[in-house]
Amino acid sequence: MKDYYYSLLVFSVFMVIVTTGSRLIILIRDYPINFMTMKNFTVGFFYDLMNMSIISIILCIVLMVFKNKSFLLNIVFGFICLLLFLDYNYYLQFGTHLPYKSIYYISNIENLQSSIISSFFSLNFVLIFLLPIIVINFFMKKISSLNKYLISSKKKFLLIISYFTIGSISGSYSNSALDKNINDPVTIPFINYFIWSEKATELKEVSMPIEEIKLVENNLSGSKSNIREFDPYPLIRVNDSKCSDKNFNQKINCNNNSKINWNIILILMESFRATDIGVYSSLHSITPRFDKLSKEGILFRNFFANGHQTKHADVAIYCSIMPNYGGAIMDHFPTNSFYCLPEFLKEQGYSTSWIHASDSSFDGQALFLLRNGFDKIIDRNDFRKNAEKLGWGFTDKELFNKAIEEIRKEKQPFFTSIVTITNHHPFEVYQDYDLNLGNREVHKFMNTLHYSDEQLGVFIEKAKKEKWYDNTIILITSDTSWHGESIKKANNYEDFIRIRSQIPLLIIGGPINNSTVVERFGSQIDIAPTVTDMLNLSRTTPWMGVSFFEKHLNSFAFTNRPGMYWSIMTAKGSFHLENDKINHFFGDLVGESQNEYEKFGRALIKTSKWLLQENLYWPTNNVKYN
Repeated sequence: MKDYYYSLLVFSVFMVIVTTGSRLIILIRDYPINFMTMKNFTVGFFYDLMNMSIISIILCIVLMVFKNKSFLLNIVFGFICLLLFLDYNYYLQFGTHLPYKSIYYISNIENLQSSIISSFFSLNFVLIFLLPIIVINFFMKKISSLNKYLISSKKKFLLIISYFTIGSISGSYSNSALDKNINDPVTIPFINYFIWSEKATELKEVSMPIEEIKLVENNLSGSKSNIREFDPYPLIRVNDSKCSDKNFNQKINCNNNSKINWNIILILMESFRATDIGVYSSLHSITPRFDKLSKEGILFRNFFANGHQTKHADVAIYCSIMPNYGGAIMDHFPTNSFYCLPEFLKEQGYSTSWIHASDSSFDGQALFLLRNGFDKIIDRNDFRKNAEKLGWGFTDKELFNKAIEEIRKEKQPFFTSIVTITNHHPFEVYQDYDLNLGNREVHKFMNTLHYSDEQLGVFIEKAKKEKWYDNTIILITSDTSWHGESIKKANNYEDFIRIRSQIPLLIIGGPINNSTVVERFGSQIDIAPTVTDMLNLSRTTPWMGVSFFEKHLNSFAFTNRPGMYWSIMTAKGSFHLENDKINHFFGDLVGESQNEYEKFGRALIKTSKWLLQENLYWPTNNVKYN
């Protein structure tokens, strides 16, 4: 009978090599090499030793009873390499290790299919998965002759004690040398992040933040309603329209004709990162269509995504709700009562539709959107069977053609939102749109961004020929920025945040008289109140955003990615909280001003959490109040 504890030693060594190696690739690729990063990397190495010891102890015990020991070791090592490969590809897109919540997407594997297949044809698959498996099998065979020597029970016991000792010392050092930085992929191995990230999104009961609610209320526009039923709902405000021809330097023709309501088209361009758009100072000219359109309308220079995924954008844009700093609203509060822009417009006589070229049920979007005012959901199931596909769905060209077709059927006035998908990993695009910038992920991203820009321009050209165009306002923005690599490098933490959260906002259409650039700060929650003001409609709503027509309130932008950062930005300065522990201030903020920014940011987060927990955004009785 052969003994496989020599093979186990080889397994242990190679496990440390591959887990440490994956973090080393990230370190060399994206981090400056200095004392702090090397210290963090060393802490991660000891975490790797701890994980190796725990897994090896378990295998020591299992190998005592498992017959095909070599097979077990190869399967476990192969599985670890596969996880490392998937984790690294996730990091390239989102900047963190693979989180626990990713297991929820297994049921939506069809949507992820193109991204997964694309990853298996990359060099990363060879370096992180295939090569380690080949090398460890080579060494396993080299030492196979040693397996004929049986190890005594005493030596097996000593081996287990050795693993236990290494694991204990390594874990003690890692946990005592540095506060756990759960979101730093150089410090924290993927195994630890995967486990800890589950707790990071757990909902914890919060008590009513009285002072924080007051602070948020002070920044709301409008006045409190005299309807007694609204008393328990602290954000509900009554607002008259702020629209006037004096706004935006008289560039917008406010709707003063009660018999004609402007149509609204709201376009969400997938991952349309501002730093890669020409008029936002991109280093490359890859968005000529958007750049040209910006000369025809109102361009907002300092506009930001409130969250980092489409499901966060949905609640921010359509409902003017701050994305939860924790578990996503669509995941944890899908049945809460909200009052969103589509529902508001529907009550004003608008037909409402949402058009997407992929799966509308992904992340629970369809249910949320139908519950909150969209009458019609058009997705991949409504496209012709031979429509062109790229990546996660039908091409943006097919999407915009479908949008023209569907809008022609709509009863005016209409509110239609179009959500693109081509500029999503795996960033597949036709050869004609290859910019020949290189083969890195960021270059593929820029190719698809260029393609999406072209299709946007073609859509607007076609829209201008439609009968409804002269009565239609078109807002062009993005669901998120992109957290992957950027050609433009960050000089400081504020640049880091801008790259990962700044998105475009452009308003064009028949009622827009001329072009202008707006420098004031804003974010996705400001879109809904701005739309109602453009339509010259008064409203009673619980919206956290501030209309761009509002003059007396200080405008601000809020963005967040739970556990990694949250930021408050204004024209005066900005505050950023990194990893829930490091403060960054920029601009003219000193002393008390710094405290005020931090207090306001924390107030937004705590107020949002409590309102979601208590379901106190809007009454649940579905009574019309507008």
